[in-house]
Amino acid sequence: MIICWNNLDKLTYDIENGFWLETYYFYRVGRKSIQKSILKYEYVDECVWCKEPFLSLINNKGRFCCKSCGVSHKQTGKPSGMSGKKHSMETRKKISKSNTGKIRTIGMRKKYSVSKKGKNNPWYGVTGSKHPRYGKVHLKGTKVSEERLNLMWDGFRKRLKNRGLPYSRFGHPLKGVKRPDFSGENNPNWLGGDY
Repeated sequence: MIICWNNLDKLTYDIENGFWLETYYFYRVGRKSIQKSILKYEYVDECVWCKEPFLSLINNKGRFCCKSCGVSHKQTGKPSGMSGKKHSMETRKKISKSNTGKIRTIGMRKKYSVSKKGKNNPWYGVTGSKHPRYGKVHLKGTKVSEERLNLMWDGFRKRLKNRGLPYSRFGHPLKGVKRPDFSGENNPNWLGGDY
């Protein structure tokens, strides 16, 4: 996220942890209440391409301040003419109108495919320490993941017990358990039939 007043107005600063927080609300299908979600951003000193500081999501840390910088760096190797700029609404509508209903021919699709193969692929040669997942722990099938799962399930069991709902004592807390709070009319997929 580029640091500008339009973006910063949407954020609040968490002094204790040093994060920028973006709170937004949304409706989920089948739920009557409004859902809340918080995105956490941290300050990054410079974008790989334009060398400007920016805010990056903590759980999905990026190297670029905007999409145009990423495209310029990975594909062309040259500065983008639109770097740090935005199309006007009128231009966006024109682009949308020109692309609506377009059907790419098989020949065009093959050209797109070939243009991204081998050394033209942005991920070509990104191995070892260059790869973003390098050195990160993969928990699948390890003892650490089993311990974390058990802790998570124990917490889930406690919440179910506090609400007076049934739960399984072994394995997953809801394995083979009928959930009255999520059955029949309480289920988001409920269509009003018999159950």
